[in-house]
Amino acid sequence: MLILCVEGFLVSNFLTDHSQDSYSYLKRVSSERHLYNGFNLLTAEFKAKEDTMCYYGNRGNTEPIHLNPAGIYGLSNSLLETPWRKLQHGKRLFTSVVNQPLPCEVLVQDLLNVLNNEEL
Repeated sequence: MLILCVEGFLVSNFLTDHSQDSYSYLKRVSSERHLYNGFNLLTAEFKAKEDTMCYYGNRGNTEPIHLNPAGIYGLSNSLLETPWRKLQHGKRLFTSVVNQPLPCEVLVQDLLNVLNNEEL
């Protein structure tokens, strides 16, 4: 009997189970990848001295990867950083907004405009 797990469980389990760090959790998930339909999962831990971000997608990578917490990444319905035109365009728009010294209200509005952009 094959039992497929629901991907939402991965998020809630990570948030409630504090026995593993981000990378270890994704390492365990990667060993159970066959139990799930395709998914992408980003995990993050924000601590005073060190932030950690990790990524795992069960349609490609066999191992989780560490991400630069200060980096800007693009994620679609495919794997992380898949060079789709729409994703690359959105990433360029996002980067141009966050690299400007904007007041909070303007920043929020500009980011909402990026999310609502339908050019591609």
